[in-house]
Amino acid sequence: MSNSSSKNPNGHSWDREFTVVLEDLRSQFRVFGEGLIGLTEKVEKIDERLERVEMILPTLATKAELALLDNKVSHLDEKVSHLDEKVSHLDEKVSQLDDKVSQLDDKVSQLDDKVSHLDEKVSQLDDKVSLLPTQSSFDRFFNVLSNHETRITVLEKQP
Repeated sequence: MSNSSSKNPNGHSWDREFTVVLEDLRSQFRVFGEGLIGLTEKVEKIDERLERVEMILPTLATKAELALLDNKVSHLDEKVSHLDEKVSHLDEKVSQLDDKVSQLDDKVSQLDDKVSHLDEKVSQLDDKVSLLPTQSSFDRFFNVLSNHETRITVLEKQP
C-alpha cells in the first residue's frame, strides 16, 4: 500500500512530485523574500525621507500664511509709498522755507545797511549838536539881550 500510495497513476512517485512542488515553492519563497527585502529597503528609505519632510514641514509656510505675508508686504509697500509722498511734500515745504529765510536774510542785510547809515547820520548830528551853544551860552545871550533891551528902553525915555 505504500507503493500504491506513493505512486501516481502515471507511474511517478508522489514523493518525487511533492519534492518538486516543495522545491518550487521554496524557490518562489526565496524570490519573494528577496523581493520583500528590496521592498523593505525601499519602504525604509521612504520612511527616512518622510521623517525629514515631517521635520522640515513645520518650518515651511503654508499657502495661507504666504498669502497673509504677501498682504502684509503689500500694505507695508503702500505705507512706504505714502511716507515717500509725505517726505516729498516736506522737502517742498523745506525748500519754500529756505527761500523765505533767504529773503529774510536779504531784508535783514538791507536793514543792517540802513541802520549803519542811520548810525552815521546820528553821529553827524551828534557832531553838529556839540557845535550848538549850551544852556549857559543861551543864558548869557539872554542876559546880554535883556541888558540891551533895558538900555534901549532907558534911551527911549530920555527927551
